[in-house]
Amino acid sequence: MRLFTTSAATLCLAALVHAQGFRDFRIPTNTTRAVSLYAHANGNTGDGHSNLQGGTSGYVYGQLSVGGYFNYDSEDLGWSIDPLFEANSEGSRSDNDYYRSYGKDSYKNNLVGLSQRLSTSANTIYFPYPSPLGFEAGGFGSVETSQRWEHRESKYDAYDGWNSSSSLRDVEGNQIDYDASLELGAGWGRVRNAGGVYWAYEIERKLRELGRLSGDLSPETKRKLAEFAYTSSKYSVQHARSSKYYWQEVEKIVVNDSAFLGSLDAYALYRLSEYFYPGISHWQGIRGGLHARTVHSNHRDFETRGDFHTSRYDTTIHHDTTNFGSNTLTERSDELLIGPGVQGYFPLSYSWQINLDSRLERRVLPSDDGFGFSSYFSVEHLLFDRLSLRYTLEHLRWLEDNKDRNKSRGSSWAVDTTSWPPIILKIILT
Repeated sequence: MRLFTTSAATLCLAALVHAQGFRDFRIPTNTTRAVSLYAHANGNTGDGHSNLQGGTSGYVYGQLSVGGYFNYDSEDLGWSIDPLFEANSEGSRSDNDYYRSYGKDSYKNNLVGLSQRLSTSANTIYFPYPSPLGFEAGGFGSVETSQRWEHRESKYDAYDGWNSSSSLRDVEGNQIDYDASLELGAGWGRVRNAGGVYWAYEIERKLRELGRLSGDLSPETKRKLAEFAYTSSKYSVQHARSSKYYWQEVEKIVVNDSAFLGSLDAYALYRLSEYFYPGISHWQGIRGGLHARTVHSNHRDFETRGDFHTSRYDTTIHHDTTNFGSNTLTERSDELLIGPGVQGYFPLSYSWQINLDSRLERRVLPSDDGFGFSSYFSVEHLLFDRLSLRYTLEHLRWLEDNKDRNKSRGSSWAVDTTSWPPIILKIILT
């Protein structure tokens, strides 16, 4: 643990020194609004017969979703809201007959299902003063309901006309789930996305590589490119062919620079767009503060069913049964945690990034004498445009009252190295 702490502190100090040049950048004020609508439906039907069986079947499915994206960002205030409504429906039916040596079996099944889900997430951070004192809040909520109806029939008739039986089942089910979480915090320090600054320098580097520059881009052009990077997300949510509008804006910025030569032809645009996706993060800054978060969930499942069965074993003996039943399941959980935390994001260069996030929390609801400690440390490295590596270390630890031996105490460690895209080795023998 001491070695890890020392190594992390050394890397963070080095990263902080290298990131000094990004203290001057400012997030431009920008707003993005978009509403999306998606609808889908399909269905099929079938009819088949043979000497031993025959039947018909059908299926239909429909889906509708309406979503929104509302975002505001600036140097002192940022917020976003993402509401989404989804509705799904499905129905199926089947009617089949099976011919046996002793008689005929018939089955009928009908199913109708509906589900609806409304969810939204929201986040905001506000710096009301010139100092890096900021307040933040974030939350998520969702409500999901579903309904289903089932009707099943089965029937057996003997060829001699003496034996027969029939069964019928009706089932109705309803389910509702809702989840909510809320986090409030106050802290000292600004954590900002420096990706736009790096992106502007990468545009300059690639233009120089293409022979389109006689010198360096002017500071004004770099500033415009960086500002555009923070506002460019609106193109992807507002246009079906966002690349067209995206690169038109980039071209407008660079062609007016005195160092720019020629034009952005198809090859130049293709080379400029050759950025690794999703790349690595370029957040920068240190922030520490106090957070409180609460999580609530509720689940309720209700079902009713009825079964009817009739049998005739000869011309005189009958056997009838009828059953009705219902069940209800309700589950609920609530949790409230409070504690301090610290975050540190340090871009060493375009290809190296260090992230650190640690938090100490005490569970207040339900009451508990213990506390939890979580730590996340990662190093991201972009080898070249199309391959990145991430090294991560996660530590979770929960401590409870030593006096109670029945309570849990323990920790978990996770070390991981991942690449994107995944590295696949192919061996081809000819």
